[in-house]
Amino acid sequence: MHIMIGMIGSYRDRFTPRYVKIDAVLETSVDSRFALSPMQDFFDNVFRYPRYLIALIVGVFWNFIEPLVPLFKKPTTAIALVGILVSSFIFLSFTLRAMLGFSV
Repeated sequence: MHIMIGMIGSYRDRFTPRYVKIDAVLETSVDSRFALSPMQDFFDNVFRYPRYLIALIVGVFWNFIEPLVPLFKKPTTAIALVGILVSSFIFLSFTLRAMLGFSV
């Protein structure tokens, strides 16, 4: 079994991975009782989902905000865009307060 430990060096060496042979280390130091079980693989997979969720949310916001950035370069469209964003936030807060029964 070989494991890649890194790709350090010059630009030419960057695409030449360095490998270490660890067969002897695995045979002597790993006890069969501590081998990864199918449930451990399952939980490793489940714990990857928060990273996926964060990447998904950031991607959605990035794709929403990116087309709006050029509109901030002109003062007229910037004022209109800020007005739309503020009014939509106020509308959303009033709507949620009414739905949840908070006093306005």
